[in-house]
Amino acid sequence: AEGSAAWVLREAARDWWVEMQQLGMSARQQRRFVSVFGAYLDANAAQVAFRERCQIPDLETYKALRLDSIGWYVSSVLLEFAVGMDLPDEVLEHPLVSALERAAAFHITFVNDVFSFRKELSDGDLMNVVPVLLCHNMGLLGEGGDARRLAREAEAQVVRLLRELDGECARLMAQIRAAAFHGPEVESFLQGISDWL
Repeated sequence: AEGSAAWVLREAARDWWVEMQQLGMSARQQRRFVSVFGAYLDANAAQVAFRERCQIPDLETYKALRLDSIGWYVSSVLLEFAVGMDLPDEVLEHPLVSALERAAAFHITFVNDVFSFRKELSDGDLMNVVPVLLCHNMGLLGEGGDARRLAREAEAQVVRLLRELDGECARLMAQIRAAAFHGPEVESFLQGISDWL
């Protein structure tokens, strides 16, 4: 219905699409945008289903959903287009670049989750890595432990994961810089990722 969140999103996406085409987005970027935007919408719809059931997914399910729902891949295509870059598919599909984008998406997700956890929890939203770790990985939720202490421990676990992701991103960037396909556009892409992190 007009004015609903779905209607607003649909209209915004339509406006973006028309503007991107008018501004000369390449066919390759258009194809990637359609793919990642569809995955973004699907992942967000799946998260809504978990929220409506008041269900906390296991860590792997959570990570799979958040990989697309955080919007990293959509933003990456839009930023690449906005700065006049059009990286070839063979670069973006290279295992090192794919691994870097995945690590960057998880980094952004976990930073967002740590900073938004308390607010989301007060709103009854459990679609956050902290309750996921509390409930599934630590196996301590509901066992009569001190909930605040357990939440702090889960937050500390996320901070450790972030440090690991920082190291992984740095290692992958160094490997990409040493790769044959590295050049000025790839370096700009790496700098863009660094700026996000």
